Amino acid sequence: MDEKPIIVLGAGATKACGGPLTDEILPAALNGEMAHDDRTTLVEDREELLALASDFLQDCFNVPLGREKATKKNCPSLPMVLSMLRRSAAAGMPIGAWQGDRLVKAKRAIEYAVFAVIEAALRRIPSDHQFHRKLLQPIYSRNVEPTVLSLNYDVIVDNAMFYLSEQFQGMQPPDYRVQIATERYTDFCTGGTFGQLLKIHGSLNWLYCERCGRLDLFVSEGMRTGKALDELYNSVPFDDAYSCRGTPCRNRPNCDGFVSPVLITPTYVKDYENPHIERVWAEAEAAMKEADRATIIGYSLPTDDVEVAMLFKRGLDHLPRDSITVVEYIRDEEDKPAEKRTPIEEHPTGQRFRSLFGAGLDWHTTGFKGWLRDQKDAGRFPFTQD
Repeated sequence: MDEKPIIVLGAGATKACGGPLTDEILPAALNGEMAHDDRTTLVEDREELLALASDFLQDCFNVPLGREKATKKNCPSLPMVLSMLRRSAAAGMPIGAWQGDRLVKAKRAIEYAVFAVIEAALRRIPSDHQFHRKLLQPIYSRNVEPTVLSLNYDVIVDNAMFYLSEQFQGMQPPDYRVQIATERYTDFCTGGTFGQLLKIHGSLNWLYCERCGRLDLFVSEGMRTGKALDELYNSVPFDDAYSCRGTPCRNRPNCDGFVSPVLITPTYVKDYENPHIERVWAEAEAAMKEADRATIIGYSLPTDDVEVAMLFKRGLDHLPRDSITVVEYIRDEEDKPAEKRTPIEEHPTGQRFRSLFGAGLDWHTTGFKGWLRDQKDAGRFPFTQD
């Protein structure tokens, strides 16, 4: 019987590799640096976009900018800021004294801040933190096609799948299951794809034109990890993808629109009207219903994420409960014996998943790194029982 694993990656999976959580992004942008556990990475200020973001946040959200560094406590919620900017710019309504072209520029500046902070944090992931690659490599080597459902904007898993496709599958890239128009990517796909990468909240490297509906796949200089990504970068460099002036649609001269990244914010009210996002959600549900095992890493199932909870319920309810793995991170539990770790019914994330699916889930509290180690030590790495 063919294996059909589905892997769900939440913010905790990115954090395990040194990336930021959502509430760490605005402070990092305002401070000009992304702090890791053991190092600090400077965030590049380009075209004064970070300065513009700072002015907007100070004027409209009362962020105190002065001698002291910005903190989570004095910064607004990033989802709230992005949602307000998107809705106000689309409706032509002001936010404070910011309106018209100035508000559109503020929206682009905040979007760039998200990109700049995430790229700065992930530009050089240490070799011992390449957890996505370590997770997927045994699957690729066995010629098992994984389906990866990412709730994140970053491109860590994209890079891992492109890298492994070169190592094991003759340059067959992952299938995003959306209509990407970028010629070099479609050229790669003519030779076949391997695995699916479903980014239901969009991606920093997806740039979409609302006028003509074109979706392009851009590649950042700092994220080039192999031949395929090098070739993509040369055809669609991300260095010119963010600009206060706007980035023209690549469908010129047939379209005079401008593109913006596809970022669906984690709020109570989400905007899933983008046709590419609508399609990838349908593809995600179909893939879940075909899966024979689900592994959910670094996702806490927050109470406001009703759409994802409904997707999980519809898509995964057919699975035996011990075939649904939930990997949570609780500090200091990585080195505890299994019997001394926090049980599912005593942890808020565990309680939410237990309410959704019932008892018998495969529950882990060691985080991404610890779970990979435990699976390998037990001879169950990955997804096998031998």
